[in-house]
Amino acid sequence: MGFSNDKYATIKEVIETTEYYTECKLSIGRKNKTTGRFELEFFGRARFMFDAHKSKPLVNQRILLKQTD
Repeated sequence: MGFSNDKYATIKEVIETTEYYTECKLSIGRKNKTTGRFELEFFGRARFMFDAHKSKPLVNQRILLKQTD
């Protein structure tokens, strides 16, 4: 699963901010229903551009990933 449409991600670290983009480390996880423990599905970097960059991503902010046409 991991990085896909209609998932919530948490910004773990803001790595770099320039005039045109903000680069962040993201994590996506879920709770395992059988064990009750939190499992990491995705951890990696993402670059926020245009409107997402202008909204100034912050550490520990949760964002909803949406697919655009």
